[in-house]
Amino acid sequence: MSSGPMRDIIDINVGDSIASYSKYYKSYTSGIITDMLVHPVGRYLHVAIINDNLYVTPNHPIFINGKWVEIHRSNLDVKYKFMYVDTYYNLEVDGDNIFGSDHNYIANGCIVSGLGNNDIL
Repeated sequence: MSSGPMRDIIDINVGDSIASYSKYYKSYTSGIITDMLVHPVGRYLHVAIINDNLYVTPNHPIFINGKWVEIHRSNLDVKYKFMYVDTYYNLEVDGDNIFGSDHNYIANGCIVSGLGNNDIL
């Protein structure tokens, strides 16, 4: 959250202010949640695990060393596990706003894409 305390993604709501990063200003900023995406899965999938507590799809974009890369192509220490996934959650940050957060959020210390289901906003 932009005010500091961490929350589980399922406890975040549309309109909440979250911690984000501006590549343009090279600094942390805040963003507003404009959509909460809930993806029912209900099957076994390959899952990328970062820092033993961030579970994501292996192709989710992450910002590392000044560029966006998919997690499975990053140089992070990522563990992979084939596991049952009931639901995946993702956030859309700042919707159509083209200034500020660069449409990302901070999840367990990682800068991850908050484009939601949009390739380009």
